[in-house]
Amino acid sequence: SETFQFYENSTKNNSTIPLSPTLTEYIERRFIPALNWYQNGARSNSMKFNIWKIVIISSALFIAVLNALTLGLTNQSVNNPHVILASAVAAILILTSFAYLQASKIHESRIHFTHVKQRLEREYQLFMLRAKHYAKREGINDSYSSQLFVENIESILSNE
Repeated sequence: SETFQFYENSTKNNSTIPLSPTLTEYIERRFIPALNWYQNGARSNSMKFNIWKIVIISSALFIAVLNALTLGLTNQSVNNPHVILASAVAAILILTSFAYLQASKIHESRIHFTHVKQRLEREYQLFMLRAKHYAKREGINDSYSSQLFVENIESILSNE
């Protein structure tokens, strides 16, 4: 991922950004797995939501085609109960799909996972680039910035 390219380069090239072993371990064992978990959750919920949307749209299209067929058969004085039954099953599928989407909150979960992932990535970028509250200031050492980074990440994770 592009997010960690800067981190990987800084640890390989012995860059000016000092990362203590404990911070490196924190990033590798806590931060990256948490970020990946939220990223996978967002992706999974997005895929599920899109599949259910396709089911709903396909079923609605199927009903429209069946109704057109039924109208054509009615004009010929033919009543086909299979067409009516198929239309009813498709309607039930649409209602069930909508109910499932509402009850499972898939779309809301996708938004939540994406939001947390973006907040984690933003905090990481601010820390690695020494921006905002991580900027070098007189009397503030790198140890303080590292502690602040860990506290901010843990705050994001515990509030979500």
